[in-house]
Amino acid sequence: MWIWFEMAAPSFAAWNAAPALADRLRSGYGGIHVWSFVTTAAGQSISVLCTVVHRAGLTDTDQQEQIRQAGIEFNEILRRISIQPR
Repeated sequence: MWIWFEMAAPSFAAWNAAPALADRLRSGYGGIHVWSFVTTAAGQSISVLCTVVHRAGLTDTDQQEQIRQAGIEFNEILRRISIQPR
């Protein structure tokens, strides 16, 4: 069983980035979605972090499609994880 957490932000707060990078983040990207998946197996803790960074100017529909596509990829990544006992 995996426990997961989802977080989203509509924009980037680049308060500690270099000015050029902060400007690029604010103008080039329109938000971020982050998922953290955690499980245990064979006495080990496994943590997987997945992110989708949205380009600036995407519609809500386009963002949802980007998330849907990423979900397909994330699912494949999670299915391929195998934990071997030490």
